[in-house]
Amino acid sequence: YKEPFWRKKGYCGTMMIEDEDAAIGLTLDDTKPDGSFPAIIGFILARKCRRLTDLTKEERL
Repeated sequence: YKEPFWRKKGYCGTMMIEDEDAAIGLTLDDTKPDGSFPAIIGFILARKCRRLTDLTKEERL
């Protein structure tokens, strides 16, 4: 991102996603300590990853 817009709105960038249909289970603010390279990183939980590997390319889209 060009800037950490979520911080300006009072958010921290962390989100836990409990929806079983969502690939991403956790997000974190990954902006560097000096404020450079604003980013949010997402993690795929192991159980969701195993389920996703069984899908065809068409099913993943």
